[in-house]
Amino acid sequence: MNWSKRRMTELEIFFKHFVHYCQYGNEHGWHENGTGGMSMLMPDELITKLQAQLDMTAEYKSLSVKVPALAREFFIVTSEGEIWDEIEERFEEFSGIVQIGPKGDAYRKVYGLERGGEPTTDFPIHLLIHEKLMKKTKSKRSIVYHCHPVNLTTLTYFLPLKDEVFTEALMKASVHCSLNIRGRIGVVDRLTMSVEELSKETVKKIDNSNLVIWPFHGVICCGESFPHLMGSVEMAEKAAAIRIKLIEMADKIVQEPKIEDLERLRKNVGEN
Repeated sequence: MNWSKRRMTELEIFFKHFVHYCQYGNEHGWHENGTGGMSMLMPDELITKLQAQLDMTAEYKSLSVKVPALAREFFIVTSEGEIWDEIEERFEEFSGIVQIGPKGDAYRKVYGLERGGEPTTDFPIHLLIHEKLMKKTKSKRSIVYHCHPVNLTTLTYFLPLKDEVFTEALMKASVHCSLNIRGRIGVVDRLTMSVEELSKETVKKIDNSNLVIWPFHGVICCGESFPHLMGSVEMAEKAAAIRIKLIEMADKIVQEPKIEDLERLRKNVGEN
């Protein structure tokens, strides 16, 4: 869609902002063949403005999870299995707005997701994370993003699948990563888990990290703003690329920063 040809509605302005960051991830090669997904809890004031454009008569469909704290909340979310190359041109097909039911165990499509599209396959996990963040921060500002960065995924074939190992490997590889990733890097062993177990373990990891790695698969990241969210993934991916180069140069590292030095740097930057 050529957004500049006419005056956009408030709803189109909001979608433009959302799909811009979807396209940003796609341009990095993180969404091959329509994989991955993004969702955002929509603020009350925006829903109030958009209410007249939403279909509040749609029927609810059951969710595979229960999120009572999110009852009646609205989310903008990407659709399942659609190619992201065209998301900016056809945002009403490839994304949409859904509302969670009054008991937190169902949802209904109130805008977009045309052609019968459904929310991204991982939407139940997104919702569990959104609920966790709402309870933790008492805020309705949350975005959840799942994608498949090449270098972070590659590292899962070489490093022990432990939070502390990945945290140290990435933080030491890039000072910027240590400044932008909140807490530690979380790592979940997807191979030995059902979807339900994966959901629970991922949500548990969110307590100490805003970026969780699913080995041999990709990452799931959360944040309060699109720039910080995408920046966190990009910083971690860059650090992983550096770490891979260091692995290729095995035993030739002359020096690297200490974790305690990085913590001191983080505090100093935060104070300025």
